[in-house]
Amino acid sequence: MRSGSQKALLLKVFADGSILTDDEAAERAGLLAKIGCCWWHRCSDLRKEGHIKQVTLKVSRLTGEWRMGCMITDHGLNTYKEMKQ
Repeated sequence: MRSGSQKALLLKVFADGSILTDDEAAERAGLLAKIGCCWWHRCSDLRKEGHIKQVTLKVSRLTGEWRMGCMITDHGLNTYKEMKQ
C-alpha cells in the first residue's frame, strides 16, 4: 500500500469531523494491522500538509496514553471532497 493511498484512507476517517489520535484514525481506516504500513508517518504528513491539525490532547482509547487529538481542517475537507469526485 502506497503512502498516497494510506493518506487518503486516513483523511476519509477524519472527514466526519471526529477528533482522533493517530492510532484511532489508523484503526478506523483499517491500517493498524497492515504490514509495511507507516500510518504514523502518514498522519504526520497530513498535519504538515495542513489537512489535519492538533486541537487537543486526549487519552487514546487504544493505548490509554496521552496523544494528540486531531481533526480535519477546511483544506483537508476540500481535498477529501475533490478525491471523491
